[in-house]
Amino acid sequence: MPRRSLNDPTREYQLDEEDPSETYELSSLLSDDDNKETTSRASASPPIPTSQIVVILLLYVSSPVSVMLSTPFMVQRIGNLGIAPAEVGYYLGLLDSLSYAGAREALMVFQWGRLSDKFGRKPILLTCTLGLTSTLIGLGFAGTYSQLAVLRAFEGLFNGNSGVMKAILAELAGNDEIQLARVFSLLPMGWAVGGAIGPPMGGSLANPAERFPKVFTASIWKSYPYLLPCLSGVCFRVLGFMGILLYLKETLRPSNKTIVRLPSGDDSDETLLSPSPSSTPMKTASRPSSTSLLNRRLIFVLLNYAFLAFLDSSLYAVWPLLLASPIESGGLGFSPPTIGTLTGIASFCHGITQAVFFARILKRWDAKNVFIASIISYMLVYALMPVANVFARRAGRVTPFVWGLVILVEIFMFASYSAYSCIYIFLSQAAPTKAALGKTHGLGQTIASIVGTMGPAVATSLVAVSLQYNLLGGAMGYLLLVSVGFVLLSVCSFLVPSRYGSVSATA
Repeated sequence: MPRRSLNDPTREYQLDEEDPSETYELSSLLSDDDNKETTSRASASPPIPTSQIVVILLLYVSSPVSVMLSTPFMVQRIGNLGIAPAEVGYYLGLLDSLSYAGAREALMVFQWGRLSDKFGRKPILLTCTLGLTSTLIGLGFAGTYSQLAVLRAFEGLFNGNSGVMKAILAELAGNDEIQLARVFSLLPMGWAVGGAIGPPMGGSLANPAERFPKVFTASIWKSYPYLLPCLSGVCFRVLGFMGILLYLKETLRPSNKTIVRLPSGDDSDETLLSPSPSSTPMKTASRPSSTSLLNRRLIFVLLNYAFLAFLDSSLYAVWPLLLASPIESGGLGFSPPTIGTLTGIASFCHGITQAVFFARILKRWDAKNVFIASIISYMLVYALMPVANVFARRAGRVTPFVWGLVILVEIFMFASYSAYSCIYIFLSQAAPTKAALGKTHGLGQTIASIVGTMGPAVATSLVAVSLQYNLLGGAMGYLLLVSVGFVLLSVCSFLVPSRYGSVSATA
């Protein structure tokens, strides 16, 4: 099957009415240096509606705020339920896995993508955002581990809409290689802002009756010490819901509608993402079945996505556990406010670094090399974690040297974030047609989620067992996670890069 050009005019589509003054080239968000090599390509690239990008970025801000605000206090919260410190790691990993598993019941992530291909992107985003808002309120009132588990499962169920948001961005970019790189490099910016807000907010607002007794005197704050940070996160979800409802335009066109190509100088209010010299009507491509998506190229992309999801989901369970656990239990003994501040600053720096440098890096090194460098960064992160605990144990406290190791881990996390931007590009370019973007991203998110379900529980259990039985000085679990990185490096060898991130599978 011959490769289809990403600038194929049959990939064009139409947005709802949009003020032309709100459209611009996405490349304007980046420096002029990034535009010099691609002037001719940019002239054929679609103008991106400003309001649409802002709404999607708002959703990417609200997501880490509500998800990450519990990071600083979750270990403490589980411990307050009467669970022994040595067993907290198991229960924490189970909660994280349930969050993944909730979204994977009946393959809901893929189903959200399919439903968005059928009913539109906007209704699905509204439904999921409303569900996440309700779940976050419930988490504030949860008083038992079983309640936490059920609510985290529902959180995962409604949090499976990320594939829909990526499909919207791919449609806004017109599936142009350069635009795809730039539009997906903006995602970490939204995540960075949310990540900088969520953890510090959660760490500082937890237990308000104890930390601010003169202000929070009502009994509700004593009965539900984690309600305040959850309600604060709800505010961001409500903002996202209103943004979708009032400003987000539907990017999906029904397959039975006709798209008319307007002449270049037409003064119509409708914005076409890919102007064409022809005014001949063209019908959108029919939506392929789920099984027809699985060409060889996409299969290898999905395989890489699966291993990446395991490494990443494991990291987001193991890293907070290391920070919050006592030094004698294999951690660093940081307090919730300290964890919140550290995580917030790091998340902001991660995202801004990604947004500023990813497109430039991709122009100099193809997506495969960037992806490989990111995986190596994951491996270095896991390798340094037990080293930090070893030096903290020897000193009996967190010394400046240990802090240096923590900062070094965060720096390697900077590089690891690029792996997801590469995967999003791979998925968009592996979609057989524009009409299949929702299904393709939904399928990718589903595969990653199924594998990611195992990550937190497996990783935290490996670390806990290693510490409990002193396997390799407690480092065995971390080294096994490093070995997963070696497996992924082997798998990504089946991806053959081309310029600006285009990728295909080897024959």
